[in-house]
Amino acid sequence: MLCLLATALASLPELRRVAMMRVHSDVMTVLETPECRDVSMPSRLEMMRESFAPTMTRLWDRSIWRAHRSDRRWRHFMLDWPNSAILASIRGPLLSLIVMTVVLAVFNRSSRLPRLTLPLAPLSLQATSIGLMLVFRHNQAHERYKEAQQAVGGLQSIVRELVELMLLHSGQGAPMPALPKSPPLPPAGTAEAQAAAEEDARIEQRISNDLSVAARLLAMFGWALKARLHSDGDMRQLQAIAAGLLPPQEVRLLALEPTPLRLLLLRLRAIAGDLRNRGEMGMDAFRFVEERISKLSILCATCDRLAQYPIPPSYHRHGSRALMLWLGSLPFALESLPGMRVAQLLVATAFTAFVTLGIDQIAIEIEQPFDVLPLHILAAQTSRQVADGVAACAALPCALPVGFAPKERGVEPAAAGTSTAA
Repeated sequence: MLCLLATALASLPELRRVAMMRVHSDVMTVLETPECRDVSMPSRLEMMRESFAPTMTRLWDRSIWRAHRSDRRWRHFMLDWPNSAILASIRGPLLSLIVMTVVLAVFNRSSRLPRLTLPLAPLSLQATSIGLMLVFRHNQAHERYKEAQQAVGGLQSIVRELVELMLLHSGQGAPMPALPKSPPLPPAGTAEAQAAAEEDARIEQRISNDLSVAARLLAMFGWALKARLHSDGDMRQLQAIAAGLLPPQEVRLLALEPTPLRLLLLRLRAIAGDLRNRGEMGMDAFRFVEERISKLSILCATCDRLAQYPIPPSYHRHGSRALMLWLGSLPFALESLPGMRVAQLLVATAFTAFVTLGIDQIAIEIEQPFDVLPLHILAAQTSRQVADGVAACAALPCALPVGFAPKERGVEPAAAGTSTAA
């Protein structure tokens, strides 16, 4: 009889192991599809090209960090200046200021009319307030980018913990060896023993199915977050990925739901609640799982807030107008200096405009952090974390540790040192 029970208990984790390895295979297959292999990001801050270009649109490794602090970076920065994305973004106002400077210089040197100049002192006084406004906007934009980076950067850790908690702490109260306080077990080979073994297998199959769906939902979470924060094209990509990961009924639910993230959170909570209500997950494990799901909900709320609530646009509008007025007045003030030549005037105006307009452009780019963060790569890595997690759990010697059943199912933990034969 004890041998029969030991054989049944040894075979039950195998059902879950097979289900988890199937999840691992499906996730890795989906990651090789064209939808998941496209690592390009819609970044205007930096251009994605084959040459050396450390950008925020990719996850950095040691080689990129070495190139970033290389002694040759200065030569590269200067030689690659014409390809600068910042220069491309501000070329309109920059060229306008240069043209206006050339016209002013030609007029003052060829016309018989009085020279067009402005005193330099007022511009010096205004420079401080304009600089403070630029610093304020840049700091606010950087804080938004930092908060978004912290939010999406913690996604992989939360998903990995959820996978491990649900796989390793579910089903412990299902079939367990009978202890002295439990009712006597039916004799081996009887109909009652056969029915008990079938019931045990049915329970484990149900748990395996629930955990398989939960793991697949977690593998989808990064892609759903990316679709939420990007354009409608990502929703079509999400449907293609879901078709390769989720069961057909889950795919249909996802297609009908306007906010897939909400559906994923609801389904994860429903699965955890069902496991808890059936006594197949302990109360402590359920609390930890619910805590991680709440963290995912907070992460989504943080990303929605950053995507929908910008820095007050008045700062940008007034700051841009003030900056253009100040830069437009700069050539007139420089013309009042004695001995100012045309080349000096052009260089001073162009360099000053490039620096100040570039600072303003950087603040504009990172104010919406999800246009520059590598969400595609993060989503792929989150799915890979799920695949690695289920593979690691499936490789454990025993997925159902004996003597660790929840007390609420009426089974007391096995005493330390108690043998199976006892």
